[in-house]
Amino acid sequence: MLPFFRLVTLSVFLGSFVSQSFAEVPRNAHTDLYFPHLADGGAPNAQWQTRFTFVNPNSTSAAVTVRLLGDGGAALQIDFGAGPTSLISFTIPPFGTYVLQSLVASPVTTTGWAYAGASLPVLANVAFRFLQSGAARLEITAEPTLPSIEYRAVAGPRVGIAIANVYKTAALAVTVSVFGPSGESLGQGSLTIPPLGHTSLNLFQVIPGLPAEFTGSVVIAPQTQGQVLMAWAVYADATGVISSLPDGRAGFPVGQPDQIPDTFARVVSAYQTSLPDFGSAPQLVISAEQDSNAINAHAANGTTVQINLALAELISDSPSELAFAIAHEIGHIYQQRTGKLFWYQADVEWDADYWGLLMSLFAGYDPYAGAGVLGKLGMASGTANLGIQRWEDSQLASDAHGSFSTRIDNLTTFVQAICGFSVSAQESCTEYKKIVHPHFPSLPSVPLWNPGAAK
Repeated sequence: MLPFFRLVTLSVFLGSFVSQSFAEVPRNAHTDLYFPHLADGGAPNAQWQTRFTFVNPNSTSAAVTVRLLGDGGAALQIDFGAGPTSLISFTIPPFGTYVLQSLVASPVTTTGWAYAGASLPVLANVAFRFLQSGAARLEITAEPTLPSIEYRAVAGPRVGIAIANVYKTAALAVTVSVFGPSGESLGQGSLTIPPLGHTSLNLFQVIPGLPAEFTGSVVIAPQTQGQVLMAWAVYADATGVISSLPDGRAGFPVGQPDQIPDTFARVVSAYQTSLPDFGSAPQLVISAEQDSNAINAHAANGTTVQINLALAELISDSPSELAFAIAHEIGHIYQQRTGKLFWYQADVEWDADYWGLLMSLFAGYDPYAGAGVLGKLGMASGTANLGIQRWEDSQLASDAHGSFSTRIDNLTTFVQAICGFSVSAQESCTEYKKIVHPHFPSLPSVPLWNPGAAK
């Protein structure tokens, strides 16, 4: 049972939750933003101009740094109004917008790609404007992307593709495969992009001998298993029309090295906004360790949170589950900094679980995901069957890491305590249910239909 004063504190948190915290951040807002193509300059009768627009959907300022890289992987200098530069830093105020527009200063067309890193997830797009003698003739826009194991798009002989290599020291060899309207192979080509390099060209340049006119599909994939690429495609035909195409990245598996910083930034912001004594953001360490303890995460010295890629891969493509795991570890950071076990004084893990549920909720994630994390940890550790769970509860009561079934039960009790504390808390929970779980029954438990029995 939670002490009364802690429930009062919780009620104050919940009072403003639905109106100002939930679902503020759009799905396509990121802290890592990759732009696989940019272009600037050219002869007066055929010039390109690039315009980046960044929007901060957060209630606190977001710091952004943009790095420009050329085709060969070296820093690319472009003038956006303050002189040629390859590195641009700025701060976007809460709900603000920031625009970078090239001055078309180069006498020849310069191409490359860009990476933007932000302290909080932000929205962005890039626009490419074609100018003739200073007059705009066409403009296309594209959203930033993330690395993926494959890219697929509509294809025609003049479709343009841009590919960038995120690896600092390794060249990226890719295969470009084109298929016709009936799925038949129309050809295959190869490209090699240098470390941090970029290439852009039309399909007929990659695969000579394509039909003069067709509508099919193109698949771009690394030749080395485990590598990723960044790609865009734009549609073009014989009339000279150019248009954007939808995002063609593979949906699974999710690139965890980019997903983790997004979620981490949102959860840290929730802590800082909710707890005046939380302090500065801890350092995030993303570890690729593969030892027997790899499916884990750690918090140390009130300063560092380590998220192992093995844990993120177990959680896979559930941002809410990742948010709970990160919020749990940041709960340990708060414990280490303040010496407080705020929610549950008898166990640091249970106290961190409560912080994990609450702060992932305040960051805009689903609190039910906490059970998903713990259930998957039970699967990975071979402790998911009921017999082992009963043994855990009797033998591992002093080790909250070991008793996943008890931790899930504790989270259920915590949710019930939250939503049953006061009229305002009940209203907040009801409002959340309407938005996120509109088809849930109104009972506090969710009974499942038993196949074979009367429904």
